[in-house]
Amino acid sequence: GRLLDHQERGGGVRILLRRRLGRRGERHLPSRRRHRRLKRKTSGLHIGSDAREHTEQEKQDLVCGLCRGRLQYIGNDHCMKCGRPLLAEQEEYCRDCGKKQHFFTQGRSVFVYCTPVKQSLFRMKNSNRQEYARFYAEVMYQNFGRWIENSRIDVILPIPMYPVQKRIRGFNQAELLAVKLGKMTGITVARHLLVKGKDTHAQKSLDAKGRAENLKDAFEVKYRFDGERVL
Repeated sequence: GRLLDHQERGGGVRILLRRRLGRRGERHLPSRRRHRRLKRKTSGLHIGSDAREHTEQEKQDLVCGLCRGRLQYIGNDHCMKCGRPLLAEQEEYCRDCGKKQHFFTQGRSVFVYCTPVKQSLFRMKNSNRQEYARFYAEVMYQNFGRWIENSRIDVILPIPMYPVQKRIRGFNQAELLAVKLGKMTGITVARHLLVKGKDTHAQKSLDAKGRAENLKDAFEVKYRFDGERVL
C-alpha cells in the first residue's frame, strides 16, 4: 500500500482477448465461462507451484508450510520512502527514491517480489483464485495494521482496471484486496472515485519514462481530494 497526500498514477495489466474456440483456445474464452472451467481444473491452496496434500490449517491459511518457508519478508531494512528492501543497513532511501520525487508520502511492502509471490499473484489474476486476496489482506493487516492506524487513513482507493479488461478477467484484484483490508481496518473503500478511461499497455516491459508516458491521462478522478489521507 502507498499512503498519498493527493494523487498517484497507478498501473494496470493489459489482456488481449482472442476469441478462438476449441481446446487450444480455451484460455481465451470470455471471463465467466473461462473462470468456471478454471475453477474446476485448478486445485491446491498453496501460493507456490508445488502440488501436494494440504492440512486443514493450511487450507484455512491459504498457504502451505513449504511455501510459507519460501516467502521473503522485507523486515526493518527498507526504504523510508517506498518500502523496498535496502542492500545496506545504514541507508535510509533506495537509489530510485534518492534520485527522483514521488507523488506519494510513504509506501510499505510485506514481501520481496520473489518466485512464490509472483506465481501466486499470476494465478490470482489469471486462474480466478480470488480467495488469495484474503491471504494478502491478512498479512498486510498483521504487519501494517498499526502503521495504517497511526497514519489516520480517511479512505482506501483501489487502482481501477480498464472496463474491458475487468469484464475479461471478471474482477479487479486490487479492489478485492482493498475491500478485505477495509473490513479489517474499518476504513471506507472508495471503489468509484477513480476511473481508468484509457486502455494501456503492460507496464512490465517498459522503462520508467515509458511507464509514465503509458499512463498519461489514463485515470480520471471523480472526486477532488482536499486534505484527505488516501491509501
